[in-house]
Amino acid sequence: MISEVKNKLREKGKDESIMDDFLAEFEKKDLLVKAEQTADDEKQARKISPKHYQDPLHAILAVKISAKALVSRDNDGFPEECIEMIYVCKPESLP
Repeated sequence: MISEVKNKLREKGKDESIMDDFLAEFEKKDLLVKAEQTADDEKQARKISPKHYQDPLHAILAVKISAKALVSRDNDGFPEECIEMIYVCKPESLP
């Protein structure tokens, strides 16, 4: 997913190293957990939602790293299968 953000930054004419600097701050504090995406993960996500597989992929990867929740501003569009997999919430609903 980091590559997606970097692509968006590039598309907007921004320096993608901004993302590296941002993530480095989390790494320094041991707050960053990386999930390696596999072809099977994407295949499973596309099975859930062939056209909009990104949300299911995020849910699959969150489960893979034993996350307790998936935080998203756009959680209304998550397929039911994702909500059954992991708690999906908006940032403002966090304690």
